[in-house]
Amino acid sequence: MQWFIYAIFGQLLYAVGFLIDKYLLDKYFKKRSIGTLLIFGGIFAGFTSLVVGLRIPSVISGTSLQNIVLMILGGVLISLYFFPYFSALAEDEASLVAPLFQLIPLFTLVLGYLFLGETLTRQQSIGGAIILMGAIGISYEYGRKFVLRKGLLYKMVFASLLYSIAALYFKYFALETNFWSALFWGNIGTFLFAIVLFLVIKSYRQSFYVVIKRSNLIFLSANAVNEITYVIASILSLYAALLGPVALVQTTVGFHAFFVLIFSILLTLMFPWIIKENISRKHLLVKFFFILVMTLGIYVLYK
Repeated sequence: MQWFIYAIFGQLLYAVGFLIDKYLLDKYFKKRSIGTLLIFGGIFAGFTSLVVGLRIPSVISGTSLQNIVLMILGGVLISLYFFPYFSALAEDEASLVAPLFQLIPLFTLVLGYLFLGETLTRQQSIGGAIILMGAIGISYEYGRKFVLRKGLLYKMVFASLLYSIAALYFKYFALETNFWSALFWGNIGTFLFAIVLFLVIKSYRQSFYVVIKRSNLIFLSANAVNEITYVIASILSLYAALLGPVALVQTTVGFHAFFVLIFSILLTLMFPWIIKENISRKHLLVKFFFILVMTLGIYVLYK
């Protein structure tokens, strides 16, 4: 069960990075273009590649030109998912957005069925249906009238689909070459995409300058911690998949939403200037229930 420890810590760190994203969006980018955050992320991705390249020179010399180009394109692909993700996170509570990432295992199976010739069993179809019902359920606003947050649902469906494609792409090249090569060139792709955004889109460039002028140590530290957190979480999750059954490792994705919800409650109670959410009993019960439904769906999907 050593794989379980690595998988759980990976999901915990993903939850921490998720909430840092929310903090940065609310405090520094909500009134500006969220594309500016992508530029900052790309800069740190470039720095990560620099560190990896210096520590493991073989990622540069030991990779074919064809694989380099394809892995760079993978980095661009993973950057695209941030647009709908950041847009949803900027407009809604973190504990509402996080559970919808549990659509990713569903899309992974569907993509495998469509493009890799994999089969979908009856049980997997049932698990997928449960996940989808949970996603729709948590996207409703339960007031005097039931109102579906269509924007939230559509954005996270699109973000989860893009992430699933990018994750399969990354996994293929991590196995074709190695994890560090895939990470290095993928981050180079993310860095180059950020440079293009900076040079081509004037509003992003102007917002970048404004944030730089008003930034402080907290902002820079949060960005750095965020990037490091995501890298470590990725390493832990991949290592867990190497140690244990991939199907069982996938089921731990459900813990991400629970971690985000618990951390959001604690931050709202203790540090509301960082994260502040609706923690009324009614809203918490709805969130817990549908997170549980989606987690059950993942379990059925991969059982």
